[in-house]
Formats: sequence, C-alpha cells, structure tokens
Amino acid sequence: LLIENKQLGRLNIIRIGFVVTFLISLLNIAIGNTVLIFDCFLKFLLTIPLNVLIVYCSEIYNSNIRTMGLSAINFWRRIASLSAPFVMSYLTIHFGTYSTYLVYATFLCICAIASLYLKVESMGVPLDEIKKEG
Repeated sequence: LLIENKQLGRLNIIRIGFVVTFLISLLNIAIGNTVLIFDCFLKFLLTIPLNVLIVYCSEIYNSNIRTMGLSAINFWRRIASLSAPFVMSYLTIHFGTYSTYLVYATFLCICAIASLYLKVESMGVPLDEIKKEG
C-alpha cells in the first residue's frame, strides 16, 4: 500500500525509510540498552525502502540494465544475509553491543544521503514516459 501512496511517491518512501531506521539506530545507542521492540521496528522498517528500491529500479532502467542490476542486488542480498550474523557477532564481541547499531547508523545515513540524489519519480507515470536522467 505504501508504494502506491500518491502523496508520498516512491522516492519519499525510500528517503523516509532510511531516515527513520537511522533514527531508530541512534535511539538504541542513546538509550544504552537494547530494546527488542526497537530492533523489530529497525528490521521491519529497513525492508520497506530496500524493497521499494527494487521496484523503483525496475521502472527506471532499461531491460538489459535492469536484469543485470536486479541480479546483482539479489546476489549481494544473499551474501549479506549469510555473512551478517558472523560480522555482527564479531563486532559485538570485540567492540561491544552498540557497535552493531553504530555500523547500521553509519550505513543508513549514507543510504539516506544517497537517496537524495535519486531524481526521477516513477509513481503514476507510464514506463514509456519516464524521463531517464543520465
């Protein structure tokens, strides 16, 4: 339902999703205690902009680029999901519990800033009429 919200559009959903998850990561660090509900919100809300990005890329890019890009996204998502428990365990053991939130916050801040550079809104525009900016 979010992806078809005419007031927000796809770009704003991506941006808001990254900013909110960034703030939740900072909130976990500031509280100084891991709160399960915030972890659940972090995981749930992080899937929103990532899944909207897949739809957005499918609408913006040509078929040959889209196929290559979506394949690369799926490849790296699999690698990340396999390696994340090991990386996060290492960070937790060697640098403390909140180092994982600091890593999340850093990457989410980078993603939020990078999402500001997405210019083409694809919401409600036929694929033939989307202006490709290069």
